[in-house]
Amino acid sequence: MIIEKNLRDLQIGIYQRAKNGRPCCGDSFLAGEYNERTVIAIADGLGSGEMARKASVLTISHLRKHWDGKPKDILGHCNEKLKGTRGAVLSMVSIDPQKEELSFCGIGNVQLIILKNDAQCMHGIPSPGFLAGLPVMGREDVFTFERGDTLLMYSDGFVLPSRWKELVCCLHSVSELIYELIKNINEKDDLTLIVARYTI
Repeated sequence: MIIEKNLRDLQIGIYQRAKNGRPCCGDSFLAGEYNERTVIAIADGLGSGEMARKASVLTISHLRKHWDGKPKDILGHCNEKLKGTRGAVLSMVSIDPQKEELSFCGIGNVQLIILKNDAQCMHGIPSPGFLAGLPVMGREDVFTFERGDTLLMYSDGFVLPSRWKELVCCLHSVSELIYELIKNINEKDDLTLIVARYTI
């Protein structure tokens, strides 16, 4: 099922499914407004099943409570919270529509792509590793995020189709876009995909 929500001038679509039709997905996500910012994140618990789910839920729960810091600091706090768990990877963005800025921080393999209105493509590069209480070195990247721009954030169960840019440019509904993007994806891993478009 595709969830669609509107936050300020952002049109957001979210799709999630578990590996091989299982009842439990090891990914968790967040898409919400906090004061003047919109925060979007995906946490992917290591492995799959209940233990992976527990780690990803704990990550997002902590992020929801401590959204107001810098992404790099929040990542460090989440890392501390995950001591004794299986661990998780995490990518998050904080969008400031007034400044037309997007701050990104990530550890692991949850990907971020921004397709600009002029078709220029930018990538958020997560730092290597995972969150489980061990030392991590996260970094924060800041991008412009202007009207007409679209971001895609996704866990490693998703693979971009070859014509993804064409789909982003041609389809105005985020639900339609997600439907086309996931059409031929297999179910060998948990999958979460978030699409956010800054409407014109």
